[in-house]
Amino acid sequence: MARLEVNPARGAGFPDGKPLPSPRIASRLNTNVVAASYGCHQGEDIVEPAFTLGPVTSPAELRAEPLRRLFLIWQAAGPGLPLGASLSIPKTDPLHGLLWQFEVMGPCEDFRCVMMGEGTARTYGIDPTGQPVTSLARSPFVGRVISILRLTCRDMAPVRFASESSVIPGRDLYDIEALSLPLGGPGGGVAGIIGATVARDR
Repeated sequence: MARLEVNPARGAGFPDGKPLPSPRIASRLNTNVVAASYGCHQGEDIVEPAFTLGPVTSPAELRAEPLRRLFLIWQAAGPGLPLGASLSIPKTDPLHGLLWQFEVMGPCEDFRCVMMGEGTARTYGIDPTGQPVTSLARSPFVGRVISILRLTCRDMAPVRFASESSVIPGRDLYDIEALSLPLGGPGGGVAGIIGATVARDR
């Protein structure tokens, strides 16, 4: 996996300049409100239905086995924030198809997709590789992605996302769980984010 070469993140906040709440504060707030606030378009209702978003400190907190594996791989690449190149996941590994990876653009405000696993792209019907997230059409799905990436980048720590169902029209997905992990850069700080998403269809 290619090493991410971008400027380190310098913090994040709401569009009006107010800082984002910490994961512990966010976990005590209404998740719809938190996610809408994290979105790239202030005042836009970007989330429906409710979802959970917060810190994860152990693989035991994750339901899906592929996410537990990814957490352990990321953890073993430390100490500190691992570089993207230090995570070795061959394309023949089924986990590779679930992965997605973004580079940080600016102070945790926007993120460019550098890799989208075939399985995840097929599941969601979208492959934004090469595009900044904020350039995508406004939707609850994009709002969720931005919420996850900004929280991971700002807190420089693993984040877990879970939802009962997808908000992508025409995609009947359920029991969605995602893991988002910060990657370091040569200059320190968060230079990229890697993660994986697992969902069930019916």
